[in-house]
Amino acid sequence: DKHVTLCFFGDSASNQGTFHEAVNMAAAWKLPVVFLCENNNYGVSVNIHSVTNTDTIAVRAKAYDIPGKTVDGNDPVVVYEAVKKAVDYAREGNGPSIVECMTFRHQGHYCGDPANYRPATYLEEAHEKDAIPNMRKRLLENGTATEEELQAVEAAVQEEMEAAYTFADAAAYPNPAEATTDVYSSDNERSVVR
Repeated sequence: DKHVTLCFFGDSASNQGTFHEAVNMAAAWKLPVVFLCENNNYGVSVNIHSVTNTDTIAVRAKAYDIPGKTVDGNDPVVVYEAVKKAVDYAREGNGPSIVECMTFRHQGHYCGDPANYRPATYLEEAHEKDAIPNMRKRLLENGTATEEELQAVEAAVQEEMEAAYTFADAAAYPNPAEATTDVYSSDNERSVVR
């Protein structure tokens, strides 16, 4: 069929063996997969360039003889075009591609992470290139949407989020006995919960 699998991962995941194994197998079997790397330049608190020997992650595609492309991950149109090209390539039976989207982490790696390991200029650039306000501005400037239309979308999204929060907050807590439900299979000796 014409289905394509899109795998999202961060820049640091590309240093794990499972990444290389997956890309190698997809390339060897010409599987319809697009490997999409969201590269914010940090794995937890380590700058990716201090633990890799390449300027980009996409260049690793050369090792598997597949296409690799690095794009501005803060431009939705550029990302769409790069992913569409990779999806079309996969649908034609050519196999996988790597698309690397350069972006930013606007907060620390975890709640409460002060992110002191990043230079101040990192967040300045992140705010300057923030995809949401920049896309909003683009939609207004090129006449694709009006201020009223965008405000209606924003209000609908806010309402949906508040409804989801209200539902979750009012819901009963799950029974702790359900913690392992649908997690383990008991069809063989090694997976039986003991």
